[in-house]
Amino acid sequence: MVGMSYRPFEKWQIALRYEETDDMYGFAPRSSVGGALSWEVFQGSCLSLEYITGRYDDYEDALADRFDLFTIQWAVGFENFRF
Repeated sequence: MVGMSYRPFEKWQIALRYEETDDMYGFAPRSSVGGALSWEVFQGSCLSLEYITGRYDDYEDALADRFDLFTIQWAVGFENFRF
């Protein structure tokens, strides 16, 4: 897996990744590529959009070989939080 990220502005981050394997016997994708865009909405709060596409080699049908995932995540962190 190869990945990189870049922060063009203080509250924005862009990330890219590429992954390839041939030793998982169809349990993991043969290859996948994706990207993410993150925005720090408030201090300790981040909104992220991610897209990943990939393919398996175990199916005869070309459409069943591919997958596309789109994720939206809002993460909130709590500093100095105690139970």
